[in-house]
Amino acid sequence: MTSIQIFADFNAAASADAGAAVIDQVREQGKAIDCFDLTQQAAAFEQNPTVAGFLARNGKSALPLVLVDGEVSLAGRYPTEQEFERWLGAAATLQPVKKQSDCCGGCC
Repeated sequence: MTSIQIFADFNAAASADAGAAVIDQVREQGKAIDCFDLTQQAAAFEQNPTVAGFLARNGKSALPLVLVDGEVSLAGRYPTEQEFERWLGAAATLQPVKKQSDCCGGCC
């Protein structure tokens, strides 16, 4: 099963809402996505060598960072429906998101 992890600074990310609806759709299909907030879960950032190295090189302004099966797959923005479908395979069928949610949707 594909592992997707999203590391972000949700306090600083105005675009956090943009990814929430897509993340909710993926979760509704039973797919696991782990979200980590820099402010509330700093240890997760420090304990992951890939994420810690990314932050050391690029700083937190380069977040969000998306790891797929432990490898950097996307940085600087949240994934689109098409990107999730590519990572998760044909089993994921997502609808285009027309309205962004008013909050992060509890993804993190």
